Order: sequence, then C-alpha cells, then structure tokens
Amino acid sequence: AFLVPLRGIADFKFLQTAVETCEKMRNYDLLQSPTLDCLIQFKWEAFVSGLFFRDAMLFFLLIVAFSAQAVLSPESFTRDPAVDPVLFYLGFVPLPFVAGLWLWFLRHELRTVGMRGSLWAHVCGDLWDALDVVTLGGMLAVVVTQLAELAIGIYGRGAPLSVAEDFPASSILAALALPVAWFTSLFFMLGYEQSGKLIRMVLEISYGIRWFLIVLLATLSGFAFSFYALYQAGTGTVELPEVGPYEVSDGVFGYDSPYSAMLTGFGLMLGDFDMQEFGGSVNPSLTAALFVLFMVLVNIVYLNLLIAIMGDTFDEVQESAKAQYLYSLAKIILEYEEVLPPDVRSKNTQWFPEYLQVLVPQSAGGARAAAEEEWPGRMQALSRRMRDVVKEEVGNANQDVRAVREEVNDIKGDVAQVKSDVAALSSKLDKLLELFADDAAKKKNRKKKS
Repeated sequence: AFLVPLRGIADFKFLQTAVETCEKMRNYDLLQSPTLDCLIQFKWEAFVSGLFFRDAMLFFLLIVAFSAQAVLSPESFTRDPAVDPVLFYLGFVPLPFVAGLWLWFLRHELRTVGMRGSLWAHVCGDLWDALDVVTLGGMLAVVVTQLAELAIGIYGRGAPLSVAEDFPASSILAALALPVAWFTSLFFMLGYEQSGKLIRMVLEISYGIRWFLIVLLATLSGFAFSFYALYQAGTGTVELPEVGPYEVSDGVFGYDSPYSAMLTGFGLMLGDFDMQEFGGSVNPSLTAALFVLFMVLVNIVYLNLLIAIMGDTFDEVQESAKAQYLYSLAKIILEYEEVLPPDVRSKNTQWFPEYLQVLVPQSAGGARAAAEEEWPGRMQALSRRMRDVVKEEVGNANQDVRAVREEVNDIKGDVAQVKSDVAALSSKLDKLLELFADDAAKKKNRKKKS
C-alpha cells in the first residue's frame, strides 16, 4: 500500500456530490472506493461520531420522557390533588425534560430548514428528516392537548378526573405519535455498523416490495368488497344447530361496512375465517368458490412471491452491505456539516484539512480476503464461488495448454530427428543406387568385350 495526498476532498461539496450520485443511481458501491472510504472514516472519527453519540443519548431520553408523559401522566392526573398530591404532581415530572430536549432538537431542525431554504425542501430531502418533523410535531400536539384537557377537566367538572372521559384526544394523538417517535430513534442506530446494516436492510426491503403491496391491496380490495356485497344481500346470520327447544343463530362478523370488510379481508389472508359463515351470504356456493380462489391466489401465489422478492432484495443489499453502511455514515456526516456556516468550515482546518492522506492498497486481494470472513449473502457467496471455480479451471486449462505445448515441442523435435534420419538414409540409398548402376554398367561392358 502507499499514501496518496489528495487536495480539497475534505470539502463539504465533494462528499455531497458523491452521495447525490449514489442516490440517483441507487448504487452505493462508489463509496467503497479507497478515497471516499477514507474520507468518510476521517470525517466520522474527527468530529461527527462524538456529536452523533451525544444526540443519540439525548433523543433516547426525549422519547422515554415523552412516553412517560403520554402514557403515565394521564393516570397520575386522575388522582385528586387534595388527597394524593404527590401522585398528581408526579404527572408533571416528565414535562420539563420533554420541553427542554424538544427545544434542543427543534433548534437543529430549524437550522437545517434555514440552510435548505424551506420546510418542504427539508421534508422531501430525506426520510429521516420527514420523520423528525412529524415526531416533533406529534410530541407538541400530544403535550399541548393533554395540558388543555387537564385544565378543562379541573376547571370544568373538577377533580377527580378520568382518563376515558377527560383525555380522549391526547390519547389518540399519543397512539399516533409514539410509534413514529420510536421508529425515528432507529436513525441513531445507523451510525454503528451492525445495527446500521440491519436498518438499511429494512429500508431497502420496504422499498423493494412497494409495487407488490399495491398489487396486493388491489386484489384484497376486490375480494373484500365482493364478500361485502354477498353478505349484504344475504341474511347476514348463520344458522347454528338446534339445542333442545332453542334455535340459535349468529351474525356474520366483519362485513357490516366496506371498512370492516377490508379489515376482515386482511384477517382472511392471515387465516382468520370461519367457513360456516358462508351460509349467511346470498349465494354460499359462490362465496365458497371466491374463498378458494382468494386463498390460492393470495396465500399461495402472492405470499410466496413476497418471500422471493424479499429474499432477492436481501441478497442484493447484503452483497453491498459495507457500501450501504458507508452511505448511512455519509448522510449523517452531511447532516451535521450542513448546519455549519461556510466560514466555520473554511477556518476549521482540523475538520476540513486542505490535504487528506489516502492509503491506497496495491492489490485488492487483502481487502477481499478480509471481507470474505463475513457472510456476504447468497448472491455474493455464489459469485465468489463461481469466480474461484473459474480461476481454478482456467489455471488447470493453462497447465494443460503448457503440457500440450511441451508435448508438441517434443514431437516437433522427434519429427525433425526423423526428417534428418530420412535425409541421411535417402543419401545412402542414392549412393547405393549409383554403385549398383556403375556395377551394372561395368558388367555390361564386360559382356560386350567378350
């Protein structure tokens, strides 16, 4: 290996251009080049890793405090402050933590929005930026609504309060905000190699099945509305066996409205069905036929197709797992660098040096051998195996060719020797023929003289 001094690559624009190129091509192998790999690792270790770890801890505290405020505080507020003041005011304990940490992350988002020019550009720029905005907005809505409901409850009908009667709106908002907040916390797992590769896998698989989900939704909607029409035109009840003098019937569950029909269709896909309910439709035979068609098409064809798509996507992502991880690091680095003013970037030579020494390997063999120590996925494993087999076969073929060439050279030598022997033998035969001719001429002359 040898060191190559490169000038200007630590600039913000260089890495940003590389990341944008990878995003347009949806191919991240470019980031595995020695130059970009070295640049990303340098920036990460120089200043981003410490800031990222700090924000990860703060965001974890934020969602824990917010979860306590959204889930536990309403229960505390139902206590009578005159009887249980400690438990009542305990509901306010998470609030200052939520407020302080919320303002901390709001400051970062506002700076990013300012650099990008508009909130729309910020939200459309990246999935995690959009989730950040939704998370902060959801937290604000939950806390404000909860405090408003608390004030209305106390000054309206007085203590003690009830979660069911006094906090319905904040509970609904919390049910929406909590999953988003906890999913957003996965962003802080991208900075660590093992978890970062896993999160990238989840995102790429979700992206890979987007068209399949549209096809599944269309099929599910068609069958769900079909069953809804059949049950609406039928009796809607199932006749059960008579028990003594009593005649018992049961209503068909899940087809009261198109919305409930969609939910029931989803449950049907997962195996939640009762074939006795077919008797409640206007045509039980047609209902049974549609049921069989639905099960064959969705449970056998579609779900196995889904497994195949996800398996192929897994192999593709696993084949470039290192590049996917470097892409995650590059995005994190750009997010922190983006909020730095240009004059700070130009003056801080420790984070943005003029030259960067890049260690370039003379051969990729060492890096390849190190990478093969980790399971790379079936596609890459098969391609490596095929490459090794081809190399082995080519090596064997080259040995055979060399052996054949040596045999050909030996044969050529033998042929040359044979030619030389034939030429010598031909010369001797010519001499013998001349001798025989001379002897015959002499004998003929003797006969003439006699």
